[in-house]
Amino acid sequence: MKAAVIAGSPRAGSETAKVARHVAARWAALTGQAPFLLDLGRTALPPWRAPAGAPEEPWKSISATLHGADALVIVAPEWGGMAPGVLKNFFLLCERGELAHKPACLVGVSASAGGAYPLAELRMSSYKNTRICYIPEQIIVRNARRMLGAGRPLSGKDEALRARLDYALEILHAYASALRDVRASGRADPARYPYGM
Repeated sequence: MKAAVIAGSPRAGSETAKVARHVAARWAALTGQAPFLLDLGRTALPPWRAPAGAPEEPWKSISATLHGADALVIVAPEWGGMAPGVLKNFFLLCERGELAHKPACLVGVSASAGGAYPLAELRMSSYKNTRICYIPEQIIVRNARRMLGAGRPLSGKDEALRARLDYALEILHAYASALRDVRASGRADPARYPYGM
């Protein structure tokens, strides 16, 4: 079961990247397979342009890797109550079925007590043409500097968050198994209906 973890912050060395690395390590521990980790703070993606031409690097190889993924985890920081532009650009680039009919778990990251708004934004707008399928379970990492660090949990809240994250990843794995059959069924017809409503 292949997975991809997307760290959606444009900052190198961000708390979002730290959380994404923890998620990737937990997925590997729970499933026995290391996921693809895309850190948007380290990998500059080309800006989306309409109409789409032939994919260029590094997007071409990233797109191919995403096509092979069965599940995704989107780690989204909160910037002024919004998802950052680089993450929105990522979803715009995913216009060739990379995410179609694949389950995804959203993980919000906030330096303080926020983190929910970007998840609501992504649920509302990023699915339409990508056909990504967000699972009901989501995680919000609040006070991120004090959570999910290397080593043992630093507090009861950190320990509870780690347990909840493992639960969400186990649920995501179950969705990934189920949605494989949907993709294999041949029912999806992107040539006839390339855009969502």
